[in-house]
Amino acid sequence: MASFKFRILGKQRYTYRFLISREVKLHNHICFNLSYFCFFFRHRKIN
Repeated sequence: MASFKFRILGKQRYTYRFLISREVKLHNHICFNLSYFCFFFRHRKIN
């Protein structure tokens, strides 16, 4: 019984970690796009 419970908790933790890593990847992707867009826009403004 205890080992079964432990296995479920471990699986939950694994899926939680997977979701967090996916969120971080998405966040980094959005931040990268925003910074690139700002750089491009500023560059166009100067010229």
